Amino acid sequence: MDQNKEGVSHWTIKAQQMIINAQNPSVNIHISNSERNFAALEFAHPSATFKNNDVSISTYTTVSLPFNPLDVTTGPQSPSQLQAKMKSQDAVKSKAQNSAFSASATCKEINQAAFQYAMSLSSTDAVRRYRASGRQLSFLDDRQTSNGPQWLMENLVLNYNSTGLTVLSPTLKTDLHVLFSSFAGQTYCKLLSPYRAMEYIYIDSMAPVS
Repeated sequence: MDQNKEGVSHWTIKAQQMIINAQNPSVNIHISNSERNFAALEFAHPSATFKNNDVSISTYTTVSLPFNPLDVTTGPQSPSQLQAKMKSQDAVKSKAQNSAFSASATCKEINQAAFQYAMSLSSTDAVRRYRASGRQLSFLDDRQTSNGPQWLMENLVLNYNSTGLTVLSPTLKTDLHVLFSSFAGQTYCKLLSPYRAMEYIYIDSMAPVS
């Protein structure tokens, strides 16, 4: 979903939909995504604009791949994280004031959805084997960061241990009313890649623990 010629993180688009969580919106909501390298992500600011009954949301993602200069195949090959910059639900509410919204998803809930999506795409045998013998994947509550640089420097926590894999997401949420408008109404998440979740279901949940 996130490594493609278009340079679009489709999972980030799904995550943004979960954060907005609009129910029968009174406007048309369009979400786009552009993948950026890590150096450029610092200067990428999501936006939400309103025109002709359309809300257009621009999001940005860095797909972080494992450091593997020797091309060793014994470690994970999937992205280690998706560094996703999105708009907050409040930012969209301010553009669609007559729409109804349900609770906004947390980064943790988006990561849980990535795991469920990976399970839905996995074979029946792989799911059965994971449920019967695999070390289980679990999710911890999001860790709040205080500013953009801190969020950028923290990584998605993937703790592989003897009982399974625990996932924890650093997050940053900003208010609608801040000094610089480009930082207003943002939701940043370090996300679990569905590909990494599927790799865990098939391989790492069954691998010996050293």
